[in-house]
Amino acid sequence: YQRRVHGGASIIDSLECAGVLFIRVEGVETPQMLTHPKHVLGLINHIYGLFDEALQHPSLHKVKHVGVVYMVCGGLDPAHPCDISELVRLAIRLRQIVAAVASTPTNTYSVRIGLHAGPLVGAVIGQQHALVYDVFGDVVNTASRMMSHAPLGSIQCTHTIAREVPEGVTVRGPIHLQVKGKGGVETYLVDPV
Repeated sequence: YQRRVHGGASIIDSLECAGVLFIRVEGVETPQMLTHPKHVLGLINHIYGLFDEALQHPSLHKVKHVGVVYMVCGGLDPAHPCDISELVRLAIRLRQIVAAVASTPTNTYSVRIGLHAGPLVGAVIGQQHALVYDVFGDVVNTASRMMSHAPLGSIQCTHTIAREVPEGVTVRGPIHLQVKGKGGVETYLVDPV
C-alpha cells in the first residue's frame, strides 16, 4: 500500500510461497446480532483486537476480516519469508484466545481454522478510495475450504502445512474429505501437545 501511495505504480507481487490462515469465530452471529448489535459488535471488536495483538512475528500480517472471518498471511514481505511453524503457532494462539473469551457459561464461542501454503499473488486493487492489499490464488481458496470444512473448535490444514508443524505440535490424519471445487483432499488436524 505504501509503495502505491508514494510511487503511483500498480502493486502486483508474485509470491512463491506464502502461508494463509483463515479463522471463523463461531457463535457470535446469533439472533442477538439484531437485538443487541452493539454488544455483539463490541465482542467481535474485542476478539479481533486480541488477534491483532497476537500478530507479533514479522512474517505474519493481517490481510483483512469480513464479518466473523479473519485472515492472516505469512511471507508477504520479501524480507521476512513464510514461516509455516509460526503460522501454526499463531493458529493455536488464536484458538486459545477465543477459548479464553468463551470461558464463561453463557458464552458458546468457538472457532474453525484453516491453513494452507503455496504460491499466490498479492495486489492493491483500485485506483483511489480505500485501497487494500489483497491476495489471490488457489492457496487462498484451499485455506478457506480448510476452514469451512474444519470440525468446530479445530485447526485443519493441508499436507503442505502438516509436514512443517513446530516441535511440540502433533497432527492427526490424513483425513479424506470431499471439498467443493477440489474433489477428494487429504487434510490434517493440528493439536498442541
